[in-house]
Amino acid sequence: MKRLLLLGLLVVSLAINAAVAFHALRGARMQASGGMPAEPLLFKRLSLDAAQRSAILAKRESLMAQRAATSTRLGELRGELATALAAGEAGRARIDAVLAEMERAQREYQRSVVEHLLGVREILTPAQRPVFETLLGDRLHAGWMMQPDGIVPGDRGGGGK
Repeated sequence: MKRLLLLGLLVVSLAINAAVAFHALRGARMQASGGMPAEPLLFKRLSLDAAQRSAILAKRESLMAQRAATSTRLGELRGELATALAAGEAGRARIDAVLAEMERAQREYQRSVVEHLLGVREILTPAQRPVFETLLGDRLHAGWMMQPDGIVPGDRGGGGK
């Protein structure tokens, strides 16, 4: 019995270590800003010239700053919402105000993503655009790219592909 218990603990320990190692290796490929890859996937799918790469990276840097600010603000608002919810019905007006602010922040971020994507599309040549459009369609259908806090719908672990 003791031997079986030790073997079970060893198996659980190995599983936990494997999970930690997996996440550490996955994290090495990701930036700290909510699970975005260090280099856009588009760079791997297309041969871009130096000017295109530079222009896309500049746009991306701006979007990532907006994403970080939105994520921070949404975190603050979730805290305010928790406080208002704790007040029950007496907090109803504050709940509605916080929800409206969350909706505004998310809407503004969505618009910034759309503007970013339109800007990237304009940087590409007409011959490069079909690859971009396919990649974009795949990622948007899966729910990636549009999440300011890096959490993909249905994935509480954060990050995309």
